Amino acid sequence: MNLSIAQITALDDCLYLMEHSEDTCEAFKNAIVKARTFALMAGTVGLNEKLNDDLLNHCRSAWNQTLDDESMDRLKEKLALAIGSIGLYGLNEYEGFDAGVEDSLNQDAYIFRVYYMVNESSVPKARTVRDIMTAMKQRNMIELHTFVPYMPAIDQWFEDMNEWDEHVEADVAAFANAATDSSKLDKYVKEHQFYTPDEEILQLLVSLRRGEQITGDALHSALQREGKSGYAKAILSGFKQLRAANLSFMGTAI
Repeated sequence: MNLSIAQITALDDCLYLMEHSEDTCEAFKNAIVKARTFALMAGTVGLNEKLNDDLLNHCRSAWNQTLDDESMDRLKEKLALAIGSIGLYGLNEYEGFDAGVEDSLNQDAYIFRVYYMVNESSVPKARTVRDIMTAMKQRNMIELHTFVPYMPAIDQWFEDMNEWDEHVEADVAAFANAATDSSKLDKYVKEHQFYTPDEEILQLLVSLRRGEQITGDALHSALQREGKSGYAKAILSGFKQLRAANLSFMGTAI
């Protein structure tokens, strides 16, 4: 599954909601806090609903066993993987994430602007955004890729990596141009009702990402409102799936 920035950020938003919900069990909170990256990478694994259930049941059975630190860390990673995969199934009920390349580009650029541009009144140059994304790509390659390829023909490996890099460079350039075109992004978001800044749930998530404290009442109130924009609907759908999984994990009938 190829995930966009908007989808991964929406999944992260679901994790924020679960992390701060008083109804979330300690096992889920622990996995989200300690192994968040595994949850966010769940889309690369391709778990289906049956495997999600099996993995969740395995984690539930093992959670209260006496485990050494390394085994407990692995268990948290497995649980985080299941949490992320379940959340994605909920998010993908919003069909707008699969609307097409141009739509995905605009969604990614807008979410990047909302969450990662500190000074919203000052739009950076495309070159600045491109440099940031390129640096992130290089850092991720160092962290996630081995320089000892798992194939006997190293020449083919280099050719494959070069082809991938050229692919990504084109995507980075397109993203950088889109992220700095404020008028085009605002027009897209308004026409497609992708993101409505004044929605209570979206304002709450921006506050959480800034490290601000929120009350349980504020979270409860935001979750009770029906989503207006596509992004809000996706998050609420993902959270609904995670809440059901949380209740199942605790052995509570839904």
